[in-house]
Amino acid sequence: MGLKIINNESGLTLVELIVTLLVFAITISITSLFLSTSMGNWSRINNAADSHQSARFALFHIVDLIKEFDKEDIFITSSGSNIYLGKEGDFDYRIYNLGQNLYIRQYPASQYPFASNIKELTFSYNKVVFNENDYFLVNTSDDWNLVKIELVTGKKNISYKLQTFVQPKGF
Repeated sequence: MGLKIINNESGLTLVELIVTLLVFAITISITSLFLSTSMGNWSRINNAADSHQSARFALFHIVDLIKEFDKEDIFITSSGSNIYLGKEGDFDYRIYNLGQNLYIRQYPASQYPFASNIKELTFSYNKVVFNENDYFLVNTSDDWNLVKIELVTGKKNISYKLQTFVQPKGF
């Protein structure tokens, strides 16, 4: 009996194993890059949506407050950055922006931040002027009938501008 040589070629060669690992590593790298980018985009969009929703809620609350007061009880500062609501000298509310927070101060003592990520807040007196079949708005402090509120919100490079007009009580 002589020596028998068994030829079993069912295993993997080193080259096949290295190529398989290389393909697997490339697939994992592409997948992790895609997931990382997707999570970053989701986070950025979610933060922007939160800022926008917070600003809309604040704007609705400001509108509701202004609607409670007569025209004679609404005072906007010359810079347009503050609005006082109530009888002159005995105000009920002050609404203003400090830093990136919108504050509502209810006199005599309470002051609380109402919304964050507010880059800009401005108020102005406006009037609706009718001309034949059309109308237009005029920015004026005389004989006004609307309060214009502009609010800019956002984080970093994403900003949203919200704007609305409010008629005080009695119109």
